[in-house]
Amino acid sequence: MPQRAESAGGGREIVTIARHTAPSPRRADPVQTLLRHLDTDNASPKKIRATVETIHQLLETDLHPDDASRLRYVLPKCQRRLEQHAQHRRSMVRQLKQAPTEKLHSLAVQLLRDDPDASQEERDIADSLTLRMDRKRAEKRAAQRAAAQLAREEKRRAQEKRHEERLQEEARKLEAMRQAMEQERAERAAAAERANRARERAHEQARQARAEKAERLAPAVRGALKKAAREHRVTTWVELRNKTGLRQLEHLSHEDKLALLTLVEADTAAEEPLWSSLLVEDDIRLHRDICRLLGRPLPVGDAELIDQLTMERHWLHRQR
Repeated sequence: MPQRAESAGGGREIVTIARHTAPSPRRADPVQTLLRHLDTDNASPKKIRATVETIHQLLETDLHPDDASRLRYVLPKCQRRLEQHAQHRRSMVRQLKQAPTEKLHSLAVQLLRDDPDASQEERDIADSLTLRMDRKRAEKRAAQRAAAQLAREEKRRAQEKRHEERLQEEARKLEAMRQAMEQERAERAAAAERANRARERAHEQARQARAEKAERLAPAVRGALKKAAREHRVTTWVELRNKTGLRQLEHLSHEDKLALLTLVEADTAAEEPLWSSLLVEDDIRLHRDICRLLGRPLPVGDAELIDQLTMERHWLHRQR
């Protein structure tokens, strides 16, 4: 507060202003700032140490008694907190030295980094363990990379093995299919061969049966045809059956008739007409086929063949 002094010469007054009675409103109070930002429970040792040094510097200045009292109250608290940090740091370093682990090493390095009171010996212990930990981490990473590489290689080999097994399985399936198809073709070929042999046997048996039947019937049929020539007439299969009494002549097939007539004409000379020309047959194919079997000349058309048969019949009638 301003105080009025006694009048000086010349009618002037002298006013004195005390230091703490007129603080500058634009200048921050360092004590208030320090105390407002002080957090001894959570601040690092480095920050607490800086706070202690600032308190000592402020106490050396001309402070208000209340501010100085507040600083002296806070100072022991900071010192106790620094001592607690130091004890914790020393304990952590001892544990790290006795049984170093990654976790202890990380905590100790953090404590030493934030604590300016840490000794060189403590820092050397942490630094030496840092090298060891770095080597171990490098070895661990190398082992992990090697393990990963080995795992990738094993996976690749396993994939190649599975791929090879799939290829082999597909090859086995294809081979089994090929063998099955070959077996099926062989079975079909064998069945076809058996069927062919059976047909050949049946054909041979039928041919043999026709030959045997023809041998039994040929003499009587030849005799009946010669008799028809002597009597100047033609004949039919029905009439041959009736004249000879051979009922087998009633149900002869085309092949049976060819076999029979071939035997009938066995003694016919090549220049003489065939006895079978005296047979009147609805199907002229029989005459064409018997001529072909015996090697006789054949006209191309059926009309010419009929004329040839007519001429042969007249010749047989005149000669008998």
